[in-house]
Amino acid sequence: MPQRKAMGQHINDVAAEAAAISVSGKTTLGGSAAGIAGWLASINWLGLSGVLIALAGLVVNVYFQMRRDRREAAESRERIASMRARCDL
Repeated sequence: MPQRKAMGQHINDVAAEAAAISVSGKTTLGGSAAGIAGWLASINWLGLSGVLIALAGLVVNVYFQMRRDRREAAESRERIASMRARCDL
């Protein structure tokens, strides 16, 4: 039987994931801006570092979005099971 987390811990997990998603999105935008600035200024290392930072931000964003999707799917399944139990379906 899976162990249930306390509600306070669940809220902390959700807040941490939301913060990580927000930071990774901003990192992606910042890296993209640095890449474009480096390309426009013909500074190769700045353009390359901007692209790498943007890719890292994208990877982190995808990871946390997948975690969020799994969590919300599990919550939805539990909610549906609870509703079915109340309706005796």
